[in-house]
Amino acid sequence: MRGLLRGSEPAGRSGLVRDHLRACHEPMPARSTSPNPPLRQQAVVSDSPLGAIAELALSRRDDATVVVLLASERRAEMLGAILHAFDPGCGAMVLPRTDVLPYDGIVPSRDIAGRRASVLRRLAQGSRAIVVATSDAVLQRIPPREAWTDAVFPLKVGQPLDLTALREFLERAGYDLDARVDDPGEANLQGQMIDVFPAGAIGPVRIEHEDGRILGLSAYDPLTQRSTGDLAEFVLDVASEGCVGTDEQAAASVFDYVPKALIIADAKADARASTFLQSVRDAYQTRRTLPAGLARDMRPPMPPDQFYLDRAAWQAASKRPDTLVLADVPPAAEQRVPLFAAERSQQRLLREFVAGTAKAGRTLVLTAADAHDRRASESRLRRAGASPVTQVSSWADVLAAPKGAVLSLRADLEAGFVSPVADVTVIAAADLLGSRARHDAPFGIRAAAIQPEVERLQAGDTVLHLARGLGVLTGLETVEAADAAATDMVRLRYADDTDVLLPVQELAAVWRHGGDPESLTLDNADGTTWSRRSARLWSEIGETAQKMVALAAEREARTAPALRPAVAEYERFASGFSFLPTADQSAATEAVLDDLASGRPMDRLVCGDVGFGKTEVALRAAAATVLAGKQVAVVAPTTVLAAQHAETFRRRFAALGIAVGHLSRVARPAEAREVKTKLADGSLRLVVGTHAIAGKGVRFADLGLVVIDEEHRFGVREKGRLRALAEGVHMLTLSATPIPRTLRMATLGLQELSTIATPPARRLPVRSIVRDFDDATVAAALRYERRRGGQSLAVCPRIEDIPSMAERLAGIVPDLAVLTIHGRMAAADIDDALVRFAGGEGDILLATNIIESGLDLPRANTILIWRPDRFGLTQLHQLRGRVGRGARRAFAYFLSDPDQSKTAATEKRLAAIRDASGLGAGFALSARDLDLRGAGALFGEDQAGHIEIAGSELYADLLDRALRQARGETLPDEIIPELHVEIGGRIPPDLVPDADTRLALYARLAKARHEDDLDQIEAEIEDRFGEAPGELLDLLTLARVRLRCRALGLTRIDAGPQAIALTLRPDCRLDAQHASRCGLRRSGERLIADVPTDAGNRLETLMALLDEIAG
Repeated sequence: MRGLLRGSEPAGRSGLVRDHLRACHEPMPARSTSPNPPLRQQAVVSDSPLGAIAELALSRRDDATVVVLLASERRAEMLGAILHAFDPGCGAMVLPRTDVLPYDGIVPSRDIAGRRASVLRRLAQGSRAIVVATSDAVLQRIPPREAWTDAVFPLKVGQPLDLTALREFLERAGYDLDARVDDPGEANLQGQMIDVFPAGAIGPVRIEHEDGRILGLSAYDPLTQRSTGDLAEFVLDVASEGCVGTDEQAAASVFDYVPKALIIADAKADARASTFLQSVRDAYQTRRTLPAGLARDMRPPMPPDQFYLDRAAWQAASKRPDTLVLADVPPAAEQRVPLFAAERSQQRLLREFVAGTAKAGRTLVLTAADAHDRRASESRLRRAGASPVTQVSSWADVLAAPKGAVLSLRADLEAGFVSPVADVTVIAAADLLGSRARHDAPFGIRAAAIQPEVERLQAGDTVLHLARGLGVLTGLETVEAADAAATDMVRLRYADDTDVLLPVQELAAVWRHGGDPESLTLDNADGTTWSRRSARLWSEIGETAQKMVALAAEREARTAPALRPAVAEYERFASGFSFLPTADQSAATEAVLDDLASGRPMDRLVCGDVGFGKTEVALRAAAATVLAGKQVAVVAPTTVLAAQHAETFRRRFAALGIAVGHLSRVARPAEAREVKTKLADGSLRLVVGTHAIAGKGVRFADLGLVVIDEEHRFGVREKGRLRALAEGVHMLTLSATPIPRTLRMATLGLQELSTIATPPARRLPVRSIVRDFDDATVAAALRYERRRGGQSLAVCPRIEDIPSMAERLAGIVPDLAVLTIHGRMAAADIDDALVRFAGGEGDILLATNIIESGLDLPRANTILIWRPDRFGLTQLHQLRGRVGRGARRAFAYFLSDPDQSKTAATEKRLAAIRDASGLGAGFALSARDLDLRGAGALFGEDQAGHIEIAGSELYADLLDRALRQARGETLPDEIIPELHVEIGGRIPPDLVPDADTRLALYARLAKARHEDDLDQIEAEIEDRFGEAPGELLDLLTLARVRLRCRALGLTRIDAGPQAIALTLRPDCRLDAQHASRCGLRRSGERLIADVPTDAGNRLETLMALLDEIAG
């Protein structure tokens, strides 16, 4: 029998699995009837599968609250999720550490501060729980338990609601009032619906109230603002523990809240605490001894013991006699489960494993993250002889099951385990499905949506009116008429400060441009200047569409080898991935494998934020291709990145015995000649390099796949060569922040698109701090990083800035070693410095943005970016992505020159980088970058192309229409019918108080193309703001009338007390007999219906008439 255990060497695998099976299936002593059977303490160790640690914690919860102290924030989050899956009622809580450094004067992020406050409040109330934390998370001093008495605001359906008391609580609790509530710590108390995003919750809550009573509570999606489910009750927590009590009261600790708790501590937790406490002392000393004038806060710092436990207090609290310290040794072989997916005879191995488990009388439990994997894994177990498989909902059900039962439990485990506490063996879906197993998003971590919300129109935006041209939308304006109801109008400002008032339905012709009004030339209000520019633009977009359609047809007609690797070898390769693949990663990989097997040349773009696992998708695509007998070329834009990729590919392919060649300017001539020879004769199947791969003298015997990393960083000529190299074979492109050209081509169908939006299971968001350069803050940050065993990056915008920054760093942190690289150094010297730094040499790498592209520096967790105003937004995000690729919290400091004033554009850029700091924010920033720096046309590199003229949203819409026209499709009429029916309609301000929100809703109503769109908008308004009043219902009906007019070819309707007149488009041909049957008579270009109406029934009558004509 052969089997593979994670972490084991390929050699000797069979014997290891035989030993494992023998050890696993020796019968354990009979299950104890005691609620707390004796622990085999030596069995659970620091690196045991998290399922085993979760089981251990649950087994001790009956005695008291359990505190689990781990050395990794990521493992803490994952353990919290597993505990909740094993027992939803166990009170599992993850207490995060604050994402700020000691004495840096920065407020913790709302998300982290709120989660801490929620956990501390529940502990203060005496809730029995399992608290999971890293050691540094429990070192901070906190308010005493009694201070939390008034720190909550309970809400329950049917109960009274005191709006004044709620407002006072939210102000006291640290919430910000905002018209759109989509971030933690925000609230909106206007209107019939109250929105609150509790800082410690995973999502916001909507409160429907009337006459001082709560009518309903619901959770809603912060992105769509739509309700997702009803709640019976909810508790609002304060936004931060700092809102509770006073600074003088903050003398307690987490251990004071749970004095009788059982502590389970990772062996490395104490070292983490020591490192943190030393960094506290370092930061205190730095701040205390800084020369006058260099620190922003001139007050002397308070001593550390005012804010944190000292070493003695930590030891006394954490090392009680009954504390269980998990040993720092590898898990025993008998605790681990084989990785069946990586075996050629996986079903036979699984059958023997299941039989051995049954023979030993052990309960066999299958875990999976979702229903799909649960079904697939259960099917495999049944085929292996495990029948029947019973689904259970908790670990308590597992323990209550009869001996030898086969069970299935919904839980996301990274690997199975053999229980050290009970006679239970657990197989995870990842053990059976390998790389195809799905995994949940990390516990307590919200990832940014990969597709940013369509930009809402707001007052102050530059906009483009299809008939008038470029102007500035100054806002909504209410127009009062003596003989009619008030209506809302849109005011636009054009050249020479000429203002135009437009009815809100004309927003159908208004598109957000997004450029800076100060740097753009506005058009004349009459459209004369725009008409000259737009005629050429429409023509060029049409030509572009024709080229794109021709390219797409050409590509569709091509064929390519269908590549299908052997499953076992492929899974063996995939098992070398050290992390859990995310759902998006798995989906992208599946799409790539399907493309490779399709028989047509793949042209797929994989977009993922920095560090989200695009390289792993490329590795698996390369493995599938090589294992199918074809050659692979992987191309990177720089020699440094190419060298790093080459090392990564060599390390991963070594287990398969596949050599990896390297071609770039730094490759030795003899090595390059050998690589070229072996590529030509087919003895080398995989090469990694720069565009030199597409250079002269390079020939492939049987090329199957070209992978291009960061294609937009190549020049036009290099791109052409790479595309020529990929002619007739499969091509995979990777991009973290795709330039609009690439993204638009992908979304419009020329490339297939895969997006990786979910962060890796270990990844934490980088904390972004925007501030002026402050020596004390910089010194504390750099020393903190060194103290925890990490490294830091310092980036300057220009080579000329390097010497002065080096001198400044030497002055404030003389004890830290600095390595330097920049573009004027020889390539070999740059590579040498990077290799040394990546290997752990040096504390700080001082560089220009030469380090921007995908370098993997796993020890780097802090980056300082000097003069961020001199970088583009996308550059700033790429630089931020150089840190935080491991399991530790990373920090990015965007440090401005305090002696330089900031322009409005700089303030926008810094606000964007600060606000878009969540996981997956790169896609939102890429879209935002269109506004701040423009984008190129689809064919060519000119940054002053079509998108700069039209704006990204209108350009995409125009190109989409042009493409459909080029394909021969009939396009819907875009005319805006005029309605003169003596009835208005508006969104009343007392229902939707925020003017920008009303403006955005008006724009969506005007741009709606289908009645379903209007139905969704109506449902959303009622969901978000309450029951629609009559004037809003009239507005919606008028929008429906316009849609019917477009469909019928009507350009205008006049309706009064005696008749309704319909004006036809000149090319509209309405059958005369049908018109007569509908009661219509012709009068010139108009059709008249002699139907008397009044204001009460006019719209209803009009809708009925249009329906009759359409029928």
